[in-house]
Amino acid sequence: MIKLQNVVKNYEGYEAVKGISLEVKEGELYVLLGPSGCGKSTTLRLINKMIDRTSGEIFVEGEPVDAFKVESLRKKMGYVIQSTGLFPHMSVEENIATVPRLLKWKEEDIRKRGEEMLRLVGLSPEVYGKKLPKELSGGEAQRVGVARALAADPHILLMDEPFGAVDPISRVRLQKEFREIQKKLGKTVIFVTHDVEEALLLADRLCLMKEGNIVQEGTPEEVILRPKDPFVEDFFGKEGTLSLLTRFKAMDFREEKPLPGEPLPEETTLKEALSTMMLLGVGRLPIGGGSITLAAIMEVIRRWSHEEE
Repeated sequence: MIKLQNVVKNYEGYEAVKGISLEVKEGELYVLLGPSGCGKSTTLRLINKMIDRTSGEIFVEGEPVDAFKVESLRKKMGYVIQSTGLFPHMSVEENIATVPRLLKWKEEDIRKRGEEMLRLVGLSPEVYGKKLPKELSGGEAQRVGVARALAADPHILLMDEPFGAVDPISRVRLQKEFREIQKKLGKTVIFVTHDVEEALLLADRLCLMKEGNIVQEGTPEEVILRPKDPFVEDFFGKEGTLSLLTRFKAMDFREEKPLPGEPLPEETTLKEALSTMMLLGVGRLPIGGGSITLAAIMEVIRRWSHEEE
């Protein structure tokens, strides 16, 4: 779907991207991860020609990126950034309609698509359609940004720190909801972040970068359990294995043994369940008509330890 071969980007003698090669498969959520200044956002902007590469080749859907007019290329790609980029003078529904109108969709189709996208991101069209961006919370604005990026049904979605400016509680909620949206829609997504837990929650595969180079690429389990470089070990730290628990829902490991008390939300991750157990000093919590145990969580960690060996 997207392929980079020996791509370089120079800025007046400073090499921001140093000959990287990678391939993103169709329907994959591919995360570019790394510290500030490592080249991940630059790489994203090279793909939709927001900036021009110095050398190397980029292919989109099997075609050289230079074969596309810039306007045509960007219409194929939804783009979401940290600040949402919503037009302040336009209502929510007008913002979402931007690209469909450029593509000359029928107005009735635009209206229906806007309502569909708002519902997809958990916002009521009746409540939010006529609001201006200034009337939205940070989390609501980010939802609208995602809805706008998806409105024209692009094959590819580019996301640059999309939830970075949102408060921690809303951010976790948005991450989980976006993961479910991606499972439903199956878009090809390249997602830039410096947040380890966000990367581990979302990624099918991740690419860890440092100083314009790719240090290691693979599934989160492969990268954390089999680091190929000391930088990889240092970046994830000793908590790397525990952070992998973010990728799994406690519901999927529950036992059919009901337990009294307020159940955990069904979207609770194994890491969240473990944290709650430690906070309460218990070894079992109710969830989904059954319960999740500390023993079940430890078994997952033990299994990874054996894989690492």
